[in-house]
Amino acid sequence: MPRSLQTIESEQISRRQCWYSTAEQLKYIRDNKLYNPLFAYFSHYVKARKSLWGMTWSQVSGYISAFIITQDLPTNLPPPEVESHVRPLLQFNGRSDKRVLFRQVWRRAHDIAEELGIELGQRIVVQACSEVARQPFRLDVDNSSPFLSQTSDKWHSSEFYLGLVRAVLTHISCDPCTDVVAQRFIQATIFYTYENSGLLPGNQWGSVDAPSTVHLNCPGGVSSDFTLFPDSNIKCFSLQGRFLIRAMEEVRLGNVSEVVAHIKAAIGYQWFHRLAFKFPLCFLAKRIEFDNPDRDTCGMSPHGSAVIYMGPNIDKFVTIFGAHGQIVLPTTNSNISNAPPVHQEAPVEAPVAWGGHGRRRTRAQRACPPPLSELFESGV
Repeated sequence: MPRSLQTIESEQISRRQCWYSTAEQLKYIRDNKLYNPLFAYFSHYVKARKSLWGMTWSQVSGYISAFIITQDLPTNLPPPEVESHVRPLLQFNGRSDKRVLFRQVWRRAHDIAEELGIELGQRIVVQACSEVARQPFRLDVDNSSPFLSQTSDKWHSSEFYLGLVRAVLTHISCDPCTDVVAQRFIQATIFYTYENSGLLPGNQWGSVDAPSTVHLNCPGGVSSDFTLFPDSNIKCFSLQGRFLIRAMEEVRLGNVSEVVAHIKAAIGYQWFHRLAFKFPLCFLAKRIEFDNPDRDTCGMSPHGSAVIYMGPNIDKFVTIFGAHGQIVLPTTNSNISNAPPVHQEAPVEAPVAWGGHGRRRTRAQRACPPPLSELFESGV
């Protein structure tokens, strides 16, 4: 039954539909020229209705192209949940046997996901493309922008960066914030994922009898869940700060011998200044690439990066990472092996809130940071 432009737009306003339905509606508008006579071209209509559809012209083109490909995928397998899962298949469009390749890749992608016991994602589809085409395959990062518009919180350490970490640690035996896909390359003996957080008290990073070496790719963002390790009284909102606190505690207890932690160079953030400068620190000279399974095969970090080292082999860390950035050594004693637990209360003066609320500290107080045991008593 024919539909009018007003009917379709009303449906879009009433509810934001899944990508598949959205792409089908846009294709219907384009093929039936429903944008006439208001607009001469479909691209003019999309640009004028950007606030309605929530996409640019290039994104709409990508959605429609992906939708067309889904018509050739096997019907006995689940359809793509998101448009990004179809993107790798776009590069087969110029081949005469593209429909056969579409079906083969989609079947292989589901087989790989089942073998690994994980959900199907774009990285799995890229691997399936490589196997079916029998050649190295990756997304064309120079392709037009609909492929670069999605966001994701999964950023895997690149092979180059992992090579530097392994050069310092020799072997990575613990990775407390990772996922199953990343572990195919890291292969840590102990690892914890987002669903089974490395911050949970029961998740041990190592033991005194067999201290581990830790690769820590700290996740961004904040959390208000203070039930995590080490103590609910510590109110550090930054997840990067919380993982650093846990790493310090594990080293203090003797469960961990060395830590190499990658964090954002968060100049101006209190958790960064109260933690990072207590250890040898390298500000990397260049923003580094990280693999992203939900987006492209790699992506450049929009922020500057810093690498923290905890352990006895400081000279080794300085030599390896110093070739790639500026080393800053701590100016105060940071011997955490003899420090009290980070959640232990110490008899100090009443804490002062940071961020413009409460009494400002004097110049002398600002020049002398508090000891480790007092780090987060102020609720930072």
